[in-house]
Amino acid sequence: AGLVSAASAVGRIFLGIVGDRVGYMNALILCISGAALAMYAWPLAVTTPALALFALVFGFCCGGFISLLPVLISSLWGTKTVASSYGLILFATSIGNLLGPVIFGTVLDVTTPR
Repeated sequence: AGLVSAASAVGRIFLGIVGDRVGYMNALILCISGAALAMYAWPLAVTTPALALFALVFGFCCGGFISLLPVLISSLWGTKTVASSYGLILFATSIGNLLGPVIFGTVLDVTTPR
């Protein structure tokens, strides 16, 4: 958790600057793509250095998501709706965070031979 948090702090600052230069949507697409690639590579990280690399990449990308999303929302829908739009997006992701592990665990239990 420490490496993820440290990388997240760096990602928030660095990717915010990148978003200023290449556009917030482009930077957010890079963040989401990087986090997705890290998640796909996670099962391959079987050594301590590989797990540390995963934590750094994933944390960095998630930090960018945290800093870029409110700015992107305000640029798309204006500053008056940032709080409600951001809250709605976080609520929608919380549903996936709540149900995703349960569904995946059930699928894994059903499809994995004992």
